[in-house]
Amino acid sequence: MDQPIKFTSDQPYKDRLASHGFSFDDPDRRHPTRNDFPFRVLALSTLSGRDKMAHLMRDRSGRDNPDRSRLLPWLVPVIGWAGWPERAMAFDHHPPFMPPFELLPTETVHSLDRVLDWLQQLDPVSPGWTLALLGSLLMTQTVAMFQRRALLKASVAQVPVTQPDFFPETLPKTSTTANRYSWAVDAATRQGQVRDENQDALEVLRFNEDFAVLIVCDGAGGVGGGREAAQSAVAAISGELQAIWKETGALTPADLETAITAARKAANNSALEGVTTALLVLFVGEVIHFATLGDGAIAVIWPDGMVGPVQVPHHTLGRPSNEIGAYIGGNCDIPARTGTLRLEPGCFVFAMTDGVSDLFTFEDFACARHKYHVSDGLADSVIAHLEAARDPDTGAWLHSDNMTLAIAELVDGGGNDAAH
Repeated sequence: MDQPIKFTSDQPYKDRLASHGFSFDDPDRRHPTRNDFPFRVLALSTLSGRDKMAHLMRDRSGRDNPDRSRLLPWLVPVIGWAGWPERAMAFDHHPPFMPPFELLPTETVHSLDRVLDWLQQLDPVSPGWTLALLGSLLMTQTVAMFQRRALLKASVAQVPVTQPDFFPETLPKTSTTANRYSWAVDAATRQGQVRDENQDALEVLRFNEDFAVLIVCDGAGGVGGGREAAQSAVAAISGELQAIWKETGALTPADLETAITAARKAANNSALEGVTTALLVLFVGEVIHFATLGDGAIAVIWPDGMVGPVQVPHHTLGRPSNEIGAYIGGNCDIPARTGTLRLEPGCFVFAMTDGVSDLFTFEDFACARHKYHVSDGLADSVIAHLEAARDPDTGAWLHSDNMTLAIAELVDGGGNDAAH
């Protein structure tokens, strides 16, 4: 088995410890630990004398027991009286807490002899001398206690207590930015080269620079009334959201579900034959909230080029991909699938029907994302490119459905917050 390797400190650190009476190698002079008093003295060696005393006194105040401090002035004279030297010497042994005279230096022995000679002149049983001695000791300790307390308060008051900011780059310099985020939005829809009519419907509600709603509906293909169902749903959802905004001045994720409920109620009241999907995307600052029924796609391309799908379609395992399990119309009451996502400046958000999502190459767009900026005409240019695509072998159109696309880009955000 390999022998453990002992950590060896550098020589300057050993020398600094040795100058304060400590050593790594001598077991009788152990080096201090973090909570030992000598270690704190070394740690404060770079401070001035006044600041060093303030830190040490504050540390002492946190460790002292108040009851012990109050008991000390009374306990000291009692101990001194119990260890009266003459009473101890009457029993022919050394006084308590006092070493044998032969172990002391000569000057100390002479000083103690003089003190003992003076004490022998006192009558230890005299009440007057006893009270005077106890009173003087008590007064001395009491005055010292008040002096230490005053010094402690004066010293601690000189130590500034501030909370450091460990992450200053995440703190905004100002917090008075009105509209902190800016979204650029564009949308378009096309009938395509195959279908006889466009059964998609589209609406973009723009309330202010950082507040918008995308509404994309796709009438069920091959079923009569698909176009009417999609247009009715868009009109009902748009009207409900605008009414809520006019009343409250804001929109919440719950309002998206409320708008879908209003669209279902309108479809049932009108006895519409067709059904439609629904994609709703609410932009609130840098956050998007979505509520979806049916298929289609909501996806995000992040500033680093990563692609992330957002919407989960309502399909049934083992059934054809053009069959959906949740929609508006037909007395369907399956709840929408909802969610929330926080974005970053430079993100692209796509809301599209399946006629676009089946052909759209997200990776190609992500690789060339720096060349694109959302403006009027970008969504229609993307759809026109897909609409013109043909099979190189047969010459047939690659698409077989109506195509609707809405694109949003977070072009600015965060105000003065450098974290963004």
